Amino acid sequence: MRQWQGVFLIAPSVTAIVLALNTTGLFQLLEWAALDQYFRLRRREPPDSRLLLVTIDEADIRQVGKWPIPDAVLADLITKLKAAQPRAIGLNVYRDLPVEPGYQQWVEVMKSTPNLIGTEKQVGNPIAPPPTLKDLGQVSFADLILDADGKIRRGLISIRNENEEVQLSLGVRLALMYLEKEGINLEIADDEKQHYRLGKAYFVPFRRNDGGYTRADAQGYQILLNFRGEKHNFDTVSMRDVLANRVPTEKIRDRILLIGSTAESTNSLFYTPYDSSLFTNPYRMPGVVIQANLTSQILSGALDGRPFIKVLPTPIEWLEVLCCSFLGAAGSWFLLESKKLRNKGLPPLLLLSSGTVLASGLSLTGTYLVFLSGWWLPIVPSLLTLIISAITITDYYYRKSQREAEHKYRGIFENALEGIFQTTTDGHYLNANPALAKIYGYDSPEALITTITNIEQQLYCDPNRRQEFIQNMEQKGQIEGFEAQIYRQDRSIIWISENARSVYDTQGKL
Repeated sequence: MRQWQGVFLIAPSVTAIVLALNTTGLFQLLEWAALDQYFRLRRREPPDSRLLLVTIDEADIRQVGKWPIPDAVLADLITKLKAAQPRAIGLNVYRDLPVEPGYQQWVEVMKSTPNLIGTEKQVGNPIAPPPTLKDLGQVSFADLILDADGKIRRGLISIRNENEEVQLSLGVRLALMYLEKEGINLEIADDEKQHYRLGKAYFVPFRRNDGGYTRADAQGYQILLNFRGEKHNFDTVSMRDVLANRVPTEKIRDRILLIGSTAESTNSLFYTPYDSSLFTNPYRMPGVVIQANLTSQILSGALDGRPFIKVLPTPIEWLEVLCCSFLGAAGSWFLLESKKLRNKGLPPLLLLSSGTVLASGLSLTGTYLVFLSGWWLPIVPSLLTLIISAITITDYYYRKSQREAEHKYRGIFENALEGIFQTTTDGHYLNANPALAKIYGYDSPEALITTITNIEQQLYCDPNRRQEFIQNMEQKGQIEGFEAQIYRQDRSIIWISENARSVYDTQGKL
């Protein structure tokens, strides 16, 4: 186990550092980018047959001749839609003031349409709902939650208004109206934790550090949006087609209708995970399509069992990161230590690099496959710990190997029977082993190095032989069997035979 002590030291240390950095929000944007990419990679889902979008586009505005749409036009639109017997109608258009002509007609239509839900804005700068619908209790809010990068990834289920009353968002209100006729109602699963059950769907509120988020604003009851897709993932009809009676009744009957603007000029477009503007023009999703995604998520979850986006408890996420750190450290150590791989002549660093890339790729693939099942696992801390642990353990391994080699060399150096030394060209000893000191008659290598400061004059009987030695080293880079007579400390003379090779500094100097 001792040989693995580096792994057990490095893996937890790297994990602690990465998790500490993660708490600062340093990796939040990268986590969001990974989540966005998963949404874009996911196979396109079929349209939700329970929803129909009634869009107001630029052509509709040009045909009407003004924005906001006059009350008479809205009244006519709702009247025609109501005649086809939809299950619920959501008006995702703020309507706090009359827009003549036709206000009285619009009031009468609102009073006679019990399944019509209007909208208001609660957060930030409030916008009041249509007074008539407010008096009838047929109002929901249409506020959206923007992340720090300006994108929408969360859906707001409910909030408490200024009177501390729970108010539902438009998408949720419409879904509940639809499900009520299916005999499905909201049930409390855990009142303390605010967990709810709706058919096959299970609601768990978003917490500020869920998934890749760090200290997010978690006010109200929020969930992570599991988008069905963009506008083309929903059945749509234009307002002008409805007004011209070009939409079959069967296309409207018993469906949820969401009415809203898709025109750029109305400034009701938002960035979502489907925006990949790094290489393309930015794509912004109409607010009505975002509401449709929330409604569809609730319907398909309750009726079809389509998963919501879930996250692991924070301690489990930490454990996952720790496991990745151990994988990087232990895997790298195994590759570096493997005698079989060394015997096959495979370069350890090449194997290590390939293994790290493979492990990272498998981690990314694994988190994507888990995402398809409705789980969002943060990937950035896991990848970082895996890679950093692999790099750190490699550095540790080579430093350890170098220390062991130096220790081994020092043992050979100190215990050799032959003299071993290193000198400069101007005649100073840099190193000498005990055997050399003994041969020359000195008590220790230190005494030899301190005493002899000019090898040519103090050691060689014939100083010219030292010059010949230096010239050979400069010309050939090494020398073998170079014989000379030298003085021992007691001035007795002995013959020596030297083998040497040149060592150069960073400037190429001998």
